[in-house]
Amino acid sequence: MIKYVDVVSAGLRFKSEGEARPITRVRYDGEECAVIGWSSEGACPAQQIVVEDSSAGTAVLITGGDLGVRLTPPSGDPIDEPYLLLSAEAVLD
Repeated sequence: MIKYVDVVSAGLRFKSEGEARPITRVRYDGEECAVIGWSSEGACPAQQIVVEDSSAGTAVLITGGDLGVRLTPPSGDPIDEPYLLLSAEAVLD
């Protein structure tokens, strides 16, 4: 059975290759960042799931709430993104 992951905050759909798991840290723009989900009600857990990627074969999709994810680098202000599509090497936990 083919399973899809919908990213509501971006209106996208990805074909999943595994099960969703919690995530709290990623490497983004060369920095180790904390990551949480962000919703209209505030913070929520962020999730990671391996998905198909046409250019890399597979990638890790990071999702959060209806407003996406919030990254907090050690060197600056929080960064909000609707979702992240990262290499497995960028996933730190």
